[in-house]
Amino acid sequence: MQRSANVAASKRGQGATSMYDFAVTSVRLLLKLIFRLQVFGQEQIPSNGPLILACNHSSNWDPVLVGCLTPQPVSFMAKEELFRFRPLGALLRSLHAFPIKRGASDRAALRLATTILEAGGTLVMFPEGTRKHQGSLEHLEKGVGFVALRSETLMTPVVIMGSYRPFARLQVSFGPPFNPVVILREQGLRPSIENVTEVIAQHMRDVKRGMNAC
Repeated sequence: MQRSANVAASKRGQGATSMYDFAVTSVRLLLKLIFRLQVFGQEQIPSNGPLILACNHSSNWDPVLVGCLTPQPVSFMAKEELFRFRPLGALLRSLHAFPIKRGASDRAALRLATTILEAGGTLVMFPEGTRKHQGSLEHLEKGVGFVALRSETLMTPVVIMGSYRPFARLQVSFGPPFNPVVILREQGLRPSIENVTEVIAQHMRDVKRGMNAC
């Protein structure tokens, strides 16, 4: 039943809720006060969806940070366990989050992600699947490849580096948008889930290498 409600909502478009607007405005202010935040390539983010933001994952704060730096409202997946506490689940849904089962191929969540994109929405995905401290991006879960292949939508690679400790340096870099399916076809390669996932990984690694070189 909840899945059906989420699908219906996504078909109406994301539209910023008052709760979402309040959260984004408040957190943007806190970011400036608490962290030595550096943002690169923000001007490269397409201003409209459909769009997937593919980001590395080191903290539970990552979706909040990326959402606050994106010009349009975003949706994102969160582990199913967080929704079992109803007040928290209601809050997460008001912030455009929806549940995904960890450790399994949650096709229902992936189909919902595709539906959001078909409605012109913007989706944040963490292809590493779980939090990894400054991960190497060597292995990405295939869920992001499934959604990218099924939707054939534009993607923006995002890399977060640094610490969420107060007053620590925190860097976020947005790479140029790309379409992995189009890239593979131009190269004469079959756009399979595995190939699409590898193209996404390559673009995320390129962004990270650029940050390391600075």
